[in-house]
Amino acid sequence: MNTRQISRFMGVFWMAVSLFWAGLGVWGLLTGLDWLESTQDALDENLALAVDSLDAMENLLIETTDAVSATSQSLTTTVSSLENASAALSDMRPLIAKTSEVVTEQVPEALDGIQDSMPTLISTAKSVDETLRWLSGFGFTVPIPFGTDLHYDLGIDYAPEVPLDQALEEMSDNLKDTPDDLRAMQDDLDIVDADLLLISDDLTRLSDDIDALNMQLRQTGPQLSTLAANTAAIRESFSAAQMGVPKVFSTLARLLRWALVLLLVGQIPFLYMGWLLASGKLFPATHDSSTT
Repeated sequence: MNTRQISRFMGVFWMAVSLFWAGLGVWGLLTGLDWLESTQDALDENLALAVDSLDAMENLLIETTDAVSATSQSLTTTVSSLENASAALSDMRPLIAKTSEVVTEQVPEALDGIQDSMPTLISTAKSVDETLRWLSGFGFTVPIPFGTDLHYDLGIDYAPEVPLDQALEEMSDNLKDTPDDLRAMQDDLDIVDADLLLISDDLTRLSDDIDALNMQLRQTGPQLSTLAANTAAIRESFSAAQMGVPKVFSTLARLLRWALVLLLVGQIPFLYMGWLLASGKLFPATHDSSTT
């Protein structure tokens, strides 16, 4: 094989390789642009989803912070109300004790004393009633021949439907069971006193538990506010990245175009050199060595 033949073979091979690289460059340009476009769309979609999610999370954190603040204020009012209720119930216990002493001891004893003196009172009332009736009926009239008769009485008008002694007897009958009924209230008043003590203690414990929970809520509020602020900062960063994505991918596409253009342009010298070799112009026939 002479030099011309080798030159033609190398020229054709060189041109084929250059065309291969040129075709690969065109394919790479088209594929790379499509890949950049699809990647940009996917990245923009993911960034938009992230921004929306962070925005929803920020709003949720703000609403939660407001709810925690409102709940904390309500719990503070509740704790104050429970403390006041517990104190009021504790203050009622001396009143219940005093009421128990009066109702179950002093009043029944007084009623027993009245019941014991009732026969004497009834007897006295009967005498008083008879006396008042006699005095009420006492009077006389002086006849006047030439005028109106003169009537004199003591000015007492006593005529009750129920005699005084009978009224006292009825009252005595009505009061007969009252002392025992009042004494029977002792157990109920003791139960009320014990219940007041129990409820007061329960309210105190409940107030302490709610106050402890409220303290935790008050500590959670600032943490939620800080988290909301951090979420807003991250959302702004994602928004800024989303705004910069088109510019970045535009730059990448432009660089890819220039790189592939340079690759294509760079094949021109190699194609030309291959053409020279394949056409035999690089090594003229006069330089070929002939064999016999």
